[in-house]
Amino acid sequence: MTESLLVHKFVDQQRIRREAYVWITLKHDNILTFYGIIDDFGLLPALVSPWMENGSLDSYLKQRHVPSKVEKLRMVGTVVSSKIRQALIRLQLRQMAAGLEYCTSVLFHV
Repeated sequence: MTESLLVHKFVDQQRIRREAYVWITLKHDNILTFYGIIDDFGLLPALVSPWMENGSLDSYLKQRHVPSKVEKLRMVGTVVSSKIRQALIRLQLRQMAAGLEYCTSVLFHV
């Protein structure tokens, strides 16, 4: 393999590993669990998830149903609203913790 191909393969592997890291952090009912990466499945590492009887989302949609733009936006909106809700809860918890810290510093000031 030439040096150029090795560099290209290395960059591709880094991108795949970055995608894996992002996938690991995602927690949603409509997102498959990430099982890991396998390197012996071809030229590039493969991302491993549970087996789906209907195949990949891409093949399923091609065979059965192509969602409208409105349906696609609704799907994205569900994921985004879930993330926003989680962020708001974290923000509220931080604010509550700051308030409790202030109260305890005032009440128990020695």
